[in-house]
Amino acid sequence: MVKGEGYKMMEKEMYDVNKIIMFDEFYSCNNIYVDIQFIKDIFLGVILLNIKTEEQYNNFINEIKNDPYRIIEDPSIVFPSIKFSKFEYLDFLQNKNNHSNIFKISPLTSFEEKLVKLIKRIAGIKKKIDDEYIPLNVYFNIYPIYNISKDLLDKFKAYFIKRCLCDMEITFLFEPIDNLKEKILDFKMLFIYDLKKFFDNKYYSSLFTDMKFLDKSIMSPKILYDNSVIAKYGLHDLDLEKLANNKKVKNEFDYNDHYLNYLCQFDFITPFSIKGEIING
Repeated sequence: MVKGEGYKMMEKEMYDVNKIIMFDEFYSCNNIYVDIQFIKDIFLGVILLNIKTEEQYNNFINEIKNDPYRIIEDPSIVFPSIKFSKFEYLDFLQNKNNHSNIFKISPLTSFEEKLVKLIKRIAGIKKKIDDEYIPLNVYFNIYPIYNISKDLLDKFKAYFIKRCLCDMEITFLFEPIDNLKEKILDFKMLFIYDLKKFFDNKYYSSLFTDMKFLDKSIMSPKILYDNSVIAKYGLHDLDLEKLANNKKVKNEFDYNDHYLNYLCQFDFITPFSIKGEIING
């Protein structure tokens, strides 16, 4: 066996080990970070609030059938018939006067149920194992729709606690993840929506380099947060399903998956699909 093959086997073994231990150390997990987009589909919420005609709504219903393949958040690509640009999308999202309505109308994601089950499992194991039991605290980062009334947040908290039915606390954050800095290391598990932005942050990148995330579990959805990969491979003309199944796009995700598993316990989740249920609405 040549030396290169030996290294490849060792790398694969390290990767497989990290996959196996993913989420196993629940007993030491006191704080979980969750971006709100894992629960409520903010992207669809903004689109729904900007549909102005019955024809646009009918087109939206037809085009949303491709939602499981949504690996990019550009409304002009995902919903071309609505003719709502990414610039208009960002402008609407950044207007804090729209935040409460976005929060109210954004439907639950298909991942919400999986997160509830995971939290129940973690809380149950902690209660059995912890010598000095510390209740699980789930930190929901509401950003980028930070201007939400206390009443809406209380309703959301009551809904989620009722869903989990376990001893837990909920804390809300209202700032970009970039602002958390050293606080990020307080979390054992992190559900990070914009992985690219997080990893491009120089401070967080240095923490990865210093192996500060080896004991952390991180999950992210498979989303291309800009068009760089599409431009790199000239994939502009592909529809959403073909884009998601494109070999070069899959290789990009596979590379990131393998690379991050040397630095933390990492896993991609499949693209979201909506449940068709709206809370706080």
